[in-house]
Amino acid sequence: MHEDYKVIQYNSMDRRGVDVALIYKASVFKPFASRPYSVKSLKNIEWNTRDLLLVSGKINADTIHIIINHWTSRRGGEKESEAKRIILARLGRKIVDSLQFCSAKAKIIFMGDFNDEPHNISISKYLNTTDQLPLKKGQIYNSFISLEKAGKGSVKFQKTWDMFDQIMISGGLLEQASLHYKDYSKKILDADWLHYKNIKTNGPFRTYQGSKYLGDYSDHLPVYIELTY
Repeated sequence: MHEDYKVIQYNSMDRRGVDVALIYKASVFKPFASRPYSVKSLKNIEWNTRDLLLVSGKINADTIHIIINHWTSRRGGEKESEAKRIILARLGRKIVDSLQFCSAKAKIIFMGDFNDEPHNISISKYLNTTDQLPLKKGQIYNSFISLEKAGKGSVKFQKTWDMFDQIMISGGLLEQASLHYKDYSKKILDADWLHYKNIKTNGPFRTYQGSKYLGDYSDHLPVYIELTY
């Protein structure tokens, strides 16, 4: 069946050629603007990594802004690489602030692979996230905090699950007058077929290991939320 999916993607300065992209169903989401944001737009930043991607569009009468992230990995050590993820959090916060400056009730989705968990300061402090309502000024709602507290995760390293993949929203998507977040709808898609040998204790099965093609889907499990009227 033809589902009319389209892709928005820009080439970044990532050394491996890894970029972020938005896949959307054209019959549902109508983009009218998009642009990448480089860390080099911040002062005194000289290193290259994946851009953040902002896509703005319409779902019916509602304008929604989607910010796609894939932050720097923990290669070399969590603490040793933390400063780079903080810089990316600062960039993301700058984008959110600019959208909310134009409209305090802007409907924003902030999502991706953060290579940090909800409790890490890049997310909890620099993005200013919480799962407590009502939100205070400037806060971003992160329902995936509760999944981390429950010991859940989207990626498995050795024997430990990490909640790296998250979807956060602005207060504008909590107001039930129009398009809004469906309460308690955050989920990790954890089907057996996404795991190595269909056994969940093995963790998700990657597509590549280095240059070797393994043929499965991803070393991360998909996460999702639902929006409703």
